[in-house]
Amino acid sequence: MYLSGQIFVPTMNFAPYLQKPPLLFWLIDLAWDIFGASRVAAMLVIFVASSLVIWLTTRLTKTLFPRRDDIASRIPWLVAGSTIFVIYSTLILFDMLLTVFVLAALLSLLAFAKNGNHWHAVLAGLFIGLGVLTKGPVVLIHVGAPILLYPFWRDRQAG
Repeated sequence: MYLSGQIFVPTMNFAPYLQKPPLLFWLIDLAWDIFGASRVAAMLVIFVASSLVIWLTTRLTKTLFPRRDDIASRIPWLVAGSTIFVIYSTLILFDMLLTVFVLAALLSLLAFAKNGNHWHAVLAGLFIGLGVLTKGPVVLIHVGAPILLYPFWRDRQAG
């Protein structure tokens, strides 16, 4: 993609690569435009996504457990120190970027459920759309399951 300048059809070795959506490729292409074509520049995209995952997980914890600062202060260390997170943070894969959009969508949906501001629902839709552009419709499973289970969870919290 970078060499051919073709941004709408991802390519690998100059052949169309249609197995995955293009967002990660676009972000890597942007990093290469800014910093030059290198693995370090491509890894910068994953580093930013990994940092956002830690931050968004902390925000989600503070949203779900507002009176438990002790939990929220430990979450970044638990996430950053987990083996699977460390492995995925060093590989150029779609999963870290997908996790960013899933967490952002869940935070937006929780904000919408809390205050009813429709802009939060629109923002959640934007993050779901970016998740689809990252790894396809699998994002709907990750975000859809908590949405479907929310009424049971809400009733349990109210009771």
